Amino acid sequence: MAMVSAGVTLRVRAWIGALCGVAGCASPVCGAGQSALNPSFGDGEFLYQDDVVLEFGIELGDPDALPTEPDPDADDVPATLSFDGQAYEVGLSLKGTTSWEPISRKPAFKIDMHEYDREQTLFGVRRLTFNNMVQDVSQLSEHLAVRLFAAAGVPSPRQGYACLSINGERLGLYSVVETPDEQLLERILGETGGALLEGDQVADLMDRHVFRFDVEEGDEAVLDLLRAFVEELDATAPEAYLELLDRWTDREALLAYWAADILIGNYDGYASYIHNYFVIWSESEQRLTMMPWGVDRAFSRTLDPHVPDELTERGRMGRLFRDCVASAPCRAAYDKKRAEIQELVVEMDLAGLADDARERLRSSPEIDLRNEVGALETRAVRRRVVRYVRDIPEQE
Repeated sequence: MAMVSAGVTLRVRAWIGALCGVAGCASPVCGAGQSALNPSFGDGEFLYQDDVVLEFGIELGDPDALPTEPDPDADDVPATLSFDGQAYEVGLSLKGTTSWEPISRKPAFKIDMHEYDREQTLFGVRRLTFNNMVQDVSQLSEHLAVRLFAAAGVPSPRQGYACLSINGERLGLYSVVETPDEQLLERILGETGGALLEGDQVADLMDRHVFRFDVEEGDEAVLDLLRAFVEELDATAPEAYLELLDRWTDREALLAYWAADILIGNYDGYASYIHNYFVIWSESEQRLTMMPWGVDRAFSRTLDPHVPDELTERGRMGRLFRDCVASAPCRAAYDKKRAEIQELVVEMDLAGLADDARERLRSSPEIDLRNEVGALETRAVRRRVVRYVRDIPEQE
């Protein structure tokens, strides 16, 4: 039997998508529940509903103006965003590093409602982030993770689903993730001020790494506060580590973040790999916490609760977590929090949420025309995710 290349498959899917743009192919997923929404209610909550898949259109005058390779410094290009019968002139950029894709495939997007009109918002929302989910075959990982984090008291972005079209051609299903900006920071802290810092594999709470944090919101002076925290960290004995966390951090939220992140098998987060996280500093409380980001590689492998990088073979556990498990009192508090999160998974029926999402997105592979992964594989991985969630309470 002749083999069909991935490129040919994508071209066939794109051709089908073009026909759908003209003929209006039926799609039970796209727009599901949108007509019942009241977008003007709340602080963008309409974007992040469990039982809704929004539908957005984007018109680009010159797609060739977009970069052909990852470029975080590229200027936004003008675009028209359509939603619910309204059109908005916006700035658009492609996003991602390992998940980055060009406009000819299934790119991820950032939308700036303020780019050409400082007063313009989408029902109060200034920026939109559309993740392409190319690294999450199930398309369920982020959806489930952020809901568990929120239920556990971990500061986290909100998430929903949307279908996107570019110049009338369907791109497929996207994850709408709350943008890490001043609006998210104010929602989490309940106040203006504070700071939001992006961490990565080169930024951690060690003296030589503090300056590598990117201060996304707030004053650069927050870096001096982090250095003061690091000085105390360096001088603190393991038996006093828990008291230090109480002085400088939201200890319960930190423990819940690490416990939940490891239970869901996220091998690309702070505890396991110093990756995909933000530090949030509260000016009024003078303490910090952490926020997960980019949780698209979870629910696939079980991690050791105390050495979560064991399976990755990269030896990159985050400093705060590493020091915690090396401290008997902190390790005991973390183990207790881990057991609480396992109980929470049952109480909130995370497995039921996974089943509901899987059913709601059942037909999404048929409209995800630029996704290289086929429908059979997508559905098989979704079944594995549901099984993983059901097994979380039994993890040792």
